[in-house]
Amino acid sequence: MKNDNSNNNKKTNEKKNVINNYESYENDVNKKSLPVIHWYPYKRKLPTIPEGHIIIQQDTPNGKQGSKQFAVSSWNEVYTYVNKAYRKKRYLSWYEQRDPAKPCNFHVDIDDERSSEDDFDEDAYIKQIREDFNAHGITEPWKLQKSSGTKNGKYKISFHITIPSVRFESHKHLKQWFKKKCIMTSEQRINKNGDKRTKTIYKIGSTEIDMSVYCEGAWRFPMCSKVDSLRVLEYKDEEMTLDVFKNSSLPQKQTAICIFVCPMMMISTFELRC
Repeated sequence: MKNDNSNNNKKTNEKKNVINNYESYENDVNKKSLPVIHWYPYKRKLPTIPEGHIIIQQDTPNGKQGSKQFAVSSWNEVYTYVNKAYRKKRYLSWYEQRDPAKPCNFHVDIDDERSSEDDFDEDAYIKQIREDFNAHGITEPWKLQKSSGTKNGKYKISFHITIPSVRFESHKHLKQWFKKKCIMTSEQRINKNGDKRTKTIYKIGSTEIDMSVYCEGAWRFPMCSKVDSLRVLEYKDEEMTLDVFKNSSLPQKQTAICIFVCPMMMISTFELRC
């Protein structure tokens, strides 16, 4: 009972923190310390997207109208907002919109769990992921972000990995690449509602790949947290400049690239930075 109360108090505090973050963001706009971003309740209501701009999404906390809002903004504006909120520890719940038909960086979302943090050897875990990528020809440097932490009494392992020098023609092409490279199995798992379901598992080596992210949806920006959570997505290897911020996301345009043809695959090309 004590543990239940502790978990409930933690969730309540996290929810208050998210609402405070949202209000802090609105106050900054009202004080004109940041450029105004116009949010819409539906993506279909968005205006025409200017060159160099992207669609972004934010989760809104309970008490605000709607659970998600959408906007059109520039990379510089998004970085300015997110970086300022991160430095104040007022983490935003902002996401980049994924367009499955457009080019993207190589990216993976790793989700796993252990009974406790003491049961998790992070260095060995990351080393294995790197070895699995290397064994399949993905040897380029990566950007690895972490948002691991305790959730529902267990230790949730969460990594976002992007490799900006490995580019695919589209998210669909990247998904097909994984389908060709991964070993596919089926397992009985318990879903978030507590129901037992058969799930198809894709693994590259021993690393499980979340295939659900290679479609239309949202990809969390660096230095942001999910709504009602304090597990912020962090990158510690170098200073989070605008360029690092973009390369840790899914930018759809790059320069100085060359084409690598994959004739034996269902996809046509993926691109590597020269």
